[in-house]
Parts: sequence; structure tokens; C-alpha cells
Amino acid sequence: MKISLTLITITAILIIGSCSKSGTESTPVNPVVLPVLSAISSAHTITSTSATVNATVVSDGGRLVTARGICWSTSPGPTTSNLRTVEGTGLGSFSSMLTGLNTGVTYYARAYATNGNGTSYSTETSFVTNNTDVYVAGYLQTDSIRFPVATIWKNGSPISLTNGAYAAVANSVFVSGNDVYAAGTDKAAGTYPIAKYWKNGVGYTLTNGTSLADAKSVCVVGSDVYVAGYEGNNFVTVAKVWKNGVPTALTNGTTTAEATGVYAVGSDIFVTGWEYLGGPRVARIWKNGVSQNIPNSPIYAMPSSIVVVGPDIYFSGDDFLLFSTTGKARYWKNGVETVLSGTNKSAFGYQLFIEGTDIYLAGMENDGVNPVAKIWKNGVATNLTNGSLEATAASVFVKSGNVYGCGFEEKANNPSPRWTYKAQLWNNGNVSVLSNGAFDAKAMAIVVK
Repeated sequence: MKISLTLITITAILIIGSCSKSGTESTPVNPVVLPVLSAISSAHTITSTSATVNATVVSDGGRLVTARGICWSTSPGPTTSNLRTVEGTGLGSFSSMLTGLNTGVTYYARAYATNGNGTSYSTETSFVTNNTDVYVAGYLQTDSIRFPVATIWKNGSPISLTNGAYAAVANSVFVSGNDVYAAGTDKAAGTYPIAKYWKNGVGYTLTNGTSLADAKSVCVVGSDVYVAGYEGNNFVTVAKVWKNGVPTALTNGTTTAEATGVYAVGSDIFVTGWEYLGGPRVARIWKNGVSQNIPNSPIYAMPSSIVVVGPDIYFSGDDFLLFSTTGKARYWKNGVETVLSGTNKSAFGYQLFIEGTDIYLAGMENDGVNPVAKIWKNGVATNLTNGSLEATAASVFVKSGNVYGCGFEEKANNPSPRWTYKAQLWNNGNVSVLSNGAFDAKAMAIVVK
């Protein structure tokens, strides 16, 4: 009897042990997998108060990436508890502008990505802010209710010039000493668009709103502010230049005309634009209000900017025919034309910039399905976008060998027919996004100091 009881006890122990072991095997522990990021890029478009960093989330770790961006600090190893940007969700590449920085300071930055299991970080990059300031003019729609707001971005931070009650845009920017000027259009209740310029955010109206008007370009000489644009006169528009708010008509009001660019050399003020003359659209240059003879004066041309270097007068633009859908990006030097775009491609040339013997032009060219933002240097194009979305480079500026451009690119997955664009800044081909794409924005002109 004693032996039998012992056997039963041993058997019970074995059965219990076997059940316990089986239960352990049936509940395996899943490993915690975090998102994976590629190596962070070096910072670019570094200014006195901002810098841009690019990164890519290459794996989500099996769970949705709910937040991603860049975190930064003045000490190594920044985390999301430090200052950070938020650049959406999911996989893919993103560009993030870090703003509110201090001049001459070393910063450390890492990309981060968060999923349901936690947060992972990329490798680290460091950079030192410098004395460069980048000013961009354009417009920014801040919500679905307000109209586009005329805006100046300084080092990526937007400064509103208007309140969004009516549509407004800043077409041009000029910096003189510590003063920042912009030119564009605003509107009031019951009026046509009003030509306007701003100095350090304070607006000055050039027209009264009883007819269509626009201010296209601004430059400053000493205390004198010159603005080029146009104002309506019955059924035509008159090309005009304003000096400290006082207009000078460049055309007589019998034909439609616009002034599109102004440039100062000493006491001489040069203006470019165009005028319809009995059908063709003819390029125009005025010096101190007097129309100048242009050798081989181009017809069907729409100049958009002007630069004067010594005795040489350059202007840029395109040659779109009336009701045509094709044209060529080009510039003229003393009336002699240089074509930059391809033979069978639709293209625009916008702002011209000359640095020494180098000639730069910002514009766009349709290489296939969509227009590609481009900057030409001495006739050789650099693509700023890949053509997957519609894009344009509107302006170019060169400083210390660095090529800056600004413009806009269509937001992905735009609902047709309403287009929404993102305002963008490029530095040596590297992109910084000035708006988040939630609402419409465009960058139209750039100055670097």
C-alpha cells in the first residue's frame, strides 16, 4: 500500500510539471520593434536663426509611425523632450526647418520616429549658425476661412503683412540696411486689387482701388523707394513706376502694358515690362521714365526682371504667344537673345541674377507630364524637383558661392480642380519647405543678406 501511494504521488507531480511546461510554451513574448531611420543629412540652408535637415523613415517596425521629425539641442544626444519639429506620420523622406535658433551657436540634431512600441533616433549631425539672413516674399493661406496673406519669411519664420480679410500677395522683396521692403497687392471691401508696398511690415497704398492694379517689383536707393507695376485705365492697363508713392506713367494708356521689374544703378532707374502694339506684345525698357531702343526688339515677349551691369542691360522672360500653350525660357543682353529651354518644351523664365560673369535664371520647364522647377547657370539647368508634381522656381539669388532659389510645388494628392501649393526654398538644390501644404502658399522672390 505504501509503494502504490508513492507511485501515485510521483505520477501526479509529473503530470502537474508537464502541464506547467506546456502552458509556458503557448505564450511566447513578442519582441519590441522600433522604427528604423536612415542616417540623417548634414544641415543645409543654415542662416543666423534657422537650418534645415532631411531624414527618412525606412521601416515602421511593424506598427504605424504616428510621429516623426527632428529634435535638437545645444548638447549632444537630443531627444523628443528637447525642441522638436513634427513632420507628419508614416514612412518616407521629409525635410524639416529648425527655427528660432541663436546666431553663432553649435547645435546637435537627430531625426526621430515613434510607433506603438516607442521612439527611435537616427545618427546625429551638428552645425553652427552663421550671419546669413534669407528673406522670401510670397503669400500664405493660414486656414480655410481667410484669404491668402501677403507674407515675408525671414529665415523660414513667416511675417504677415496683411490680415487675410482679402486676398493679398507680396511679389518682390528688397533689403536695405536693416529695412525690409516688399511690393505686391492688397484689397479692401468693394475695391479692385490695390498696388501696395510695405516697409518693415507697414503698408503704403499706391492706388485707390477704383481700377485693377499690381506692384510687381521694388528697389530702394538711399531713402527713395521705387516700385514697378501697372494700374488700370478704362479697358487697358498703364505701365507705371512709383517713386516714394508718386506715379510716373510709362505708357500713354491707349494700349495694354505692364511694368514688371525695376533696377537702380546710381541715380538711373531702369524698368522693364511689355506693351501690346497692334497685336504683338513687345518687350520694353525704360530709363528714368524714357523708353529705350532695344536692338532687335523682341515681340511676343513678356519680360519679368531686369539687371544692369555697366553698359549691359539684361532682362529675362518668355515668348509665349497670345492664346499659345508653349514658350521658351530666355534672357536678352542688349537685345540679343539666349534661349535656355528645349525646342519642344513649354517653359517660363522668371527672375535673373548676375554674379560676376555667371548668369542665373529661375523658372520652370515641362520635361514630361509636369513642369519642373529649374535654375539655369550659364545655360545649364539644375532640376530642383523631379517632375512628379507641378513646380516652379520663381526667383534666384547667389551669395558666397551658394545658390538660393524660391518657388512652389504642388501638394501631393491635390483635389482637382483646386490646386494647393507648398512654398519652398532651395539652397544648392537642397529643399526647405516654408509651408506645410495644408493650405495654399507660394514663394515669389528671394534676397539673401
